[in-house]
Amino acid sequence: MTIIVAGYIVGCPLAGMNWGHLNFLLGLKKLGHEVWFLEDSGEFSMSYDPERNVCDVDSRYGRAYLEGNLLRFGLSGRWCYYSQFENRFYGLTESELDRLCKRADLFINVSTVNPLRPMYAQARRKVAVDTDPVFTQVRLAKGEEFMRKLYAGHDVYFTCGPRLVEPVRCEVPTGDIAWRFTPLPTYLDFWRPAPPPAADSAFTTVMQWTSYKSVEYGGRSYGQKDIEFRKIWDLPRHTRAPIEVAISNKSPEDELRAAGWRLANAIEKTRTLDAYRDFIAGSRGELGITKNAYVVGATGSFSDRTALYMASGRPVLVQDTGFGDWLPVGEGLLTYNDIESARGGLERINADYARHAAAARRIAEEYLDSSKVLARLVEACG
Repeated sequence: MTIIVAGYIVGCPLAGMNWGHLNFLLGLKKLGHEVWFLEDSGEFSMSYDPERNVCDVDSRYGRAYLEGNLLRFGLSGRWCYYSQFENRFYGLTESELDRLCKRADLFINVSTVNPLRPMYAQARRKVAVDTDPVFTQVRLAKGEEFMRKLYAGHDVYFTCGPRLVEPVRCEVPTGDIAWRFTPLPTYLDFWRPAPPPAADSAFTTVMQWTSYKSVEYGGRSYGQKDIEFRKIWDLPRHTRAPIEVAISNKSPEDELRAAGWRLANAIEKTRTLDAYRDFIAGSRGELGITKNAYVVGATGSFSDRTALYMASGRPVLVQDTGFGDWLPVGEGLLTYNDIESARGGLERINADYARHAAAARRIAEEYLDSSKVLARLVEACG
């Protein structure tokens, strides 16, 4: 098949964000499909330049970053970036992109951040993939015009929140869409088991303190990671396991350090694909903090970042969203909901580290491998 993967790389050229899109692109290539990457700035997505630390219409850094990474994986030139701010196409020309869309079998809109313009809609099947469950559905249910336009016109709708497929099991509204479930894929050829870490290595994670505002629906508020972090604020005082958080977006750094947290710069740790992989490989495992909306909404979603730790042979301890419905929990993948369960989870991992590390990789191979996940997704698209 000829498949266009629409995503978000030029706009935010940092590996922590990009792997959510690269996993689709590289996984589909491995399955033998002809794949292309498309990004559309729309009317809001100015490109971030980490060297200048600004967001503006100058996309040179992001475009060079994209081409360099695609060249590395044998996809040089297989991309197009349309800047609405400049009304200009980069990579493919407008006419080349038009011809590609006309012959494309699938247009897969990862995270559904790209507007579905008439040119793109020429693809035989248009596929929306929701990677932010709860926020997506609440905004659709509340009739938010911007979100409605993004999702309108697709033929198939996937979400990484499986309980949204059976609304009777979930209080979150569906937004009047018949969702299908897909796990988020993990490209295991890049994320291989790393050598065992030093015994004193830190448990880590990468996160934004807040990404955007909370949403409300049915008298309930759905918020960001800052809310959930408060539940384990004093954890460093209750465990001997070192913990390091690579964090961005205006966190209270002085307060966190005073509470015993080790902090790293998230942009530095995710600046390149290799820097991100090295950060994860150098970790003892992940202590993941989950968005409040995911915990409260309990849709069963599972983080693609956490999957990268597991693929690297690193055990993970994360908050539960209901993913125990479809993932095995207890070895390699553990959950917590307060300081005491978090402390206990860290102790369990360290007490039999090799067993948990092997189990983490095994779960990634069985449930999250891009070859398995994307083969099912393509088949379901018809």
